[in-house]
This record gives sequence, structure tokens and C-alpha cells, in this order.
Amino acid sequence: MGTVSGHLRGLQPSQLRQLEQLYEVRLSRRELITLEFAHHLAMLSHAVRQPLCCYFDGDGQVMHVAIATPAQSDFASVQAGDLAALPAPIRCVATLFHAPDDHDLPTLEHQPLDALIILLLQSDDRGQRTVETEVPIQQIYLARPTAAAPRSWSVETLSLEALIAHQVEPLMDR
Repeated sequence: MGTVSGHLRGLQPSQLRQLEQLYEVRLSRRELITLEFAHHLAMLSHAVRQPLCCYFDGDGQVMHVAIATPAQSDFASVQAGDLAALPAPIRCVATLFHAPDDHDLPTLEHQPLDALIILLLQSDDRGQRTVETEVPIQQIYLARPTAAAPRSWSVETLSLEALIAHQVEPLMDR
């Protein structure tokens, strides 16, 4: 089982075990995300009251889990020696409690990602993170490289159903 990185302070042992179990998740090679995984990651993020990042290799296997935003994640440094050997495409599914901004997206040029999926989670009226049995996913952002220019990314908003309908190969063509 892999190691969870990031902001571990204050986690209960049961929460850390749940995060470590993410390494057992496997998606089909053609799936960006599943409905079940999106809701599970959202629930875990609310439980730890922190943003999460989960990186998948081209085989659909979780290769890194971090309690951090994409900008804070240490994925590139953790995987630095192994990037050439990894099955492409590499994608990240992240949770945030705020819409992605310039502090979240510029890191894409420093990380070897073919797609970044951000699940924007609902907060209550006071900005507090809500804890419910079904965590509402307010919005979904999909960032992916464009063929127009190296290190250029397009960002679009999608419904969860539309994102699930995407298949990896057509999405990742460059």
C-alpha cells in the first residue's frame, strides 16, 4: 500500500487508513473517473476537512495520494526519477473547497499530467465545509493540455455525468 503525503497532522488513524485504501482503487484504462469514486473522494475530503489529490497512471491504478491542493502536492518530486517509465496518460482527480484560481492551475506546467479533474465541493453559507451523507459536488473542472502550444492548458466546466461519458484516449490525444 502506498504512502499518503501532505497535511497529515490532526488525522485520526481511521482517516489515514481510509486514505491509504485509495491505493487499491482501479479504474478502467478508458475511464477518467467513475461516479462512485467521485463521491467517495468527496466524502473523504469532507471527513478530513482538507483538499485531496489522487493521481492515476495510464493503467487506471492510483499511484499517489496527497492531502493537498494540486499546487501543494509533491507528486512531481515524489515521482521525479520514475516519470519516463510510467504508463501514460497520468491524470489527477482533486477536491477543492473553492473554485480553482491562478494558484491552482499554473502548477500544471510543472507536473506531468495529461488531465486534471477538480471536484469543487459545496460549503455552507458561512464558508464552512458541510458534512453530510452525500457530499454535494458543486462544479467539476477539467483541465487538459492543448495541442496549440506546449504547456498550454484549456479548462472547462462539466457535469459529473458529462465527465464520466468522456473516454481517456480521445480526451488525451495531442
